Amino acid sequence: MAAPKRRIKELPVFQVSTSRSAKGGCDLLAKDTTTSVFISKAGETKKTLLFKYFPPGVDTTPTIALLDDHTIQISLWRVPFILCRKDKWKTLTVKYDIGVVDDPFDGTDRDC
Repeated sequence: MAAPKRRIKELPVFQVSTSRSAKGGCDLLAKDTTTSVFISKAGETKKTLLFKYFPPGVDTTPTIALLDDHTIQISLWRVPFILCRKDKWKTLTVKYDIGVVDDPFDGTDRDC
């Protein structure tokens, strides 16, 4: 089951959105629930996965901030497990501010 996608930030050049999905049933608190952060050029439907993780609990939407014209930052207080993490998208740098990562495995660009 996939929850509706939610737009986080829209800028003149690109937009960032998140979605939450759960495997094997309707329980969004299930162990297999993941949250994904996507990016696309403004007005385009093709999206690229930037970041995918198991959330630490209910309503843990990341904060996404524009640091400058070429950098965004994705922030979360805690992430149990990262499945995918990209540090670049086209000419945009993606920084992460994550307080605690429970599992030391840190998904990389090749995992996306």
